Amino acid sequence: MKAINRLARAATVLGIAAIFAPAGGAAWAAPSANIAPKIQCADMKDKTIPAAAIGLPTKGAVITSATLAPAVAPAPEKPWTGNPETCDLTGSIAPVDPTAPSILFRISIPTMWNQESWHVGGGGINGIVPMTANLRVQSSLPTSPSLVAQGYAVFGSDSGHQGGGFGGPGPRSGGPGSAPPMPAAGRGPAAGSGNDWIVNQEAWMNFAYEQLKKTHDTAMQALLMMYGSKAKVSYFAGASQGGREGLEVVTRYPADYDGVYVAVPLAYFSSLLIDPTVKGVSQLAPGSWLPPAKSAAIHDEILRQCDALDGAADGVINDYVGCQKLVDPSVTKDPFARLRCAGGADTGDNCLSDLQLATLGSFYAPIHYSYKLANGRTDWPGWGAGMEGRGWLTTPTQPDVNNPSAFNGGIGAAAQKGRFGGSQDFNLLTLDLNKYQKQMQDLSNQLDVSEDWSAFLKKGGKVIIVTGASDYISNPRAQMRLYERVVARQGQSAVDKSVRYYVMPNSGHGLSGNSASGEQLPASWDPEKALTDWVEKGAAPPSAITLTSFDRSTYQPTGSRLMCRYPNYPRYTGSGPALAASSYSCVAP
Repeated sequence: MKAINRLARAATVLGIAAIFAPAGGAAWAAPSANIAPKIQCADMKDKTIPAAAIGLPTKGAVITSATLAPAVAPAPEKPWTGNPETCDLTGSIAPVDPTAPSILFRISIPTMWNQESWHVGGGGINGIVPMTANLRVQSSLPTSPSLVAQGYAVFGSDSGHQGGGFGGPGPRSGGPGSAPPMPAAGRGPAAGSGNDWIVNQEAWMNFAYEQLKKTHDTAMQALLMMYGSKAKVSYFAGASQGGREGLEVVTRYPADYDGVYVAVPLAYFSSLLIDPTVKGVSQLAPGSWLPPAKSAAIHDEILRQCDALDGAADGVINDYVGCQKLVDPSVTKDPFARLRCAGGADTGDNCLSDLQLATLGSFYAPIHYSYKLANGRTDWPGWGAGMEGRGWLTTPTQPDVNNPSAFNGGIGAAAQKGRFGGSQDFNLLTLDLNKYQKQMQDLSNQLDVSEDWSAFLKKGGKVIIVTGASDYISNPRAQMRLYERVVARQGQSAVDKSVRYYVMPNSGHGLSGNSASGEQLPASWDPEKALTDWVEKGAAPPSAITLTSFDRSTYQPTGSRLMCRYPNYPRYTGSGPALAASSYSCVAP
């Protein structure tokens, strides 16, 4: 019924203006009615946007195609499906440097537009234009209509490079929940695409954050041209790389957005990029390599230590904070002593040698820098625990400095080579963080989200962030550290007025997870409504969110569990089924 009501709302012209006063911000008028275009869709083709209308230097933008898609009626048994008549605009933003790639973008606008917009972030290493017409917010209920179906204009870009990227999939790719959730599949690599853009400064800074402003301003000008109005309410949604981009707009372009939804953001991205290489270098010494075949034994030991911390031994690690402390050797001495092979030598896949135990400990321990990075940071937290063996941190083969082609350095390999060595021939396994201090500091200043959120908080902007506690693509503890440092800087009271930060236990990069027995855990909720209600009605999201699982044939709920505000976690109350939110309560660690 909720989906039916929301779809009807998106297609209905509202006749009375509503006034909302978001908590912590000034009152403002929400759009009073859906509006029709002043310029028809087909006539938008070849329209240009001058450089002066875009807030950062470009050579202007052009609409290269304008396609009117007819309305698609929802299936009777699935009222959340279907789309209204929609104008799909594609275009390019020209660089100042003629050797830099253009930024390619897409805007999908329902003919009757509700005067609100969603800017959607990228995924992975970007290079693909999002298919904006059918997007939903990450983790949405399967019965949620698309954003366009609700009347929103939706736009995004390839971030200023076409295809190419940071190298092939690294050892951490694959496994349940590891695929970047946004955007949906888009335009494929362009002819001649590759990694040259990484060493082009304009293209690199577009990827870092500048494309966000350029894409936003271009989209607003296109809406103004077509409808006679920019968006009166602006949202941003992104996961993974798009999550980092969401936090970048909070800190760099706070005036442009009213609400931001962020999932599994690449927090402290500079350290995330080099983390696989640091771990590879640490395993160069004979005997120190931790092979993937040991993952099952490691997972079983972590489950033994952490499963029952939440009051229920059910194969689900809910107390992620308690578990992190148990496995971090900087907090707990010899956390994996029970896994030691007899005599400390490698005697099989069910135990670890002394050298392998040291390597394992380094996965969960912080990396320390001898110098300061952006935000005054001098370390990088160890990783979270709970889903070892499902797209985990091990490398498939022993790293060998004399055979660098056998070590790909993760998804950020090409970026590391280009920004540290200036060439794709750079041997990652020779990386020395002290030797490359300037390059590392530059990378941090370019890619790491600022901890100063004061301008966005002051204007009353709203942010919802979700972390997967067992994410091995984007370090969950780094996300927690970023939040903690923002609170330390801005104050808990100011943050509470504008930010809700949740952690989804035992979940990976796609915000999905399984119990130790393989049972899929509930992971769906309604983040879009939570954010829009907060921005437009002043209704703050609750401290405990009910996550739901669904039968994909009948779309009926099959189970539920709790997701709590950080640092709280769901603790079993002592009775009731494991997959029932009512059996748990959010408690402090």
